[in-house]
Amino acid sequence: MANDQTDIWNVTATDSYTVTLNDSMTVSSGDQYLLVSGENSIEGVWTVQFINSTYFQYGSLVAGSTHDTGYLTCANGIVQVVVTSTSITFVGTSSFTSNQAFENIGQMITRNMDGSFNSGELDITVTQ
Repeated sequence: MANDQTDIWNVTATDSYTVTLNDSMTVSSGDQYLLVSGENSIEGVWTVQFINSTYFQYGSLVAGSTHDTGYLTCANGIVQVVVTSTSITFVGTSSFTSNQAFENIGQMITRNMDGSFNSGELDITVTQ
């Protein structure tokens, strides 16, 4: 994945869903800065930025306003984003729930913010 490369993935989920992100990527030096976000049709975005495979930043943007950002630890490179009509829960070794209305999803975006990736992969699974 080249520096500053962005990929857009069309994904449709119209009900509550869970996204499982499994990060086994490595960089030659420094941190990953691998951003994964989900966008819906009501001006909503949730984001997970892997700082590395053990530490990530989460956040949400709903109706143009940033809500509930912070940091959590991954569970062996795995992060789950559990989305319902009333909340977004980010799950690593612990969890944080943002009480924002955010149910459907129309696309996911992966972006290399600054990492020099040299091996591994990011697996994304969406379940309803």
